[in-house]
Amino acid sequence: MYVRLKHTLSSLALEMLAQSPRNRSIAWLLAYSRLATDGGGVSEAELRRTAATIGAAGPRALRHLEVLGILQREGSAQNRSIRLAPEFLPHRDYFHRQVRRLAKALAALDRQTGRRRSTALQRGIALFNAGLFFECHEFLENIWRATAGPDRDFYHGIIQVAAAFYHFEKGNQHGARTLLGKAVAKLDRYRPRHLGVDVRRLLSDLEPWQRRFSAGSPGQPLVDGDAQVIRVRATI
Repeated sequence: MYVRLKHTLSSLALEMLAQSPRNRSIAWLLAYSRLATDGGGVSEAELRRTAATIGAAGPRALRHLEVLGILQREGSAQNRSIRLAPEFLPHRDYFHRQVRRLAKALAALDRQTGRRRSTALQRGIALFNAGLFFECHEFLENIWRATAGPDRDFYHGIIQVAAAFYHFEKGNQHGARTLLGKAVAKLDRYRPRHLGVDVRRLLSDLEPWQRRFSAGSPGQPLVDGDAQVIRVRATI
């Protein structure tokens, strides 16, 4: 069920990147995550009030989460509650972490772009910087495959950095070390800056991660203050 939850949340995250804030279901997810850390049921009325303080919380967005099978309703119309789908309860820590990361990515992207439409690279980097490494990989992969010329390997390098951190969080040290080495070799050709990305700074920042990935210590989910970020100009 972990794989199903991972892919469902990933697809939802990529869907939200293309939506305006008023159509996103992130307010419902974040409200539920704050109110029900154990994955249990919370009053629908309380959830609605909390979600409304976070952002747009229309009934259609909540219904969408039910259709996807992430949240479900219980009880009568007079005493209805919302809970995480029971099959996902063993992975509730992952669910809460991914919801917080998605909220962070969307907020950062909205602050960055303002009224301008963000580029694909900006959206992918927003996912990466929030710790959504699998989602970054999935999002940029289609861009990479459709790109020809000198930018192609650059996108591939960013994707491999994201994949390396994804494997590290999963405890796959070999995968993390191998992919990061390949990424660094590709990105080195794009110093000092490419498509707005500070490549020189990125490669410098990745050096301690290469040592960490090679040390053999087990990987683990990253926390705020420990995660790698990719720095870009305001306009790419």
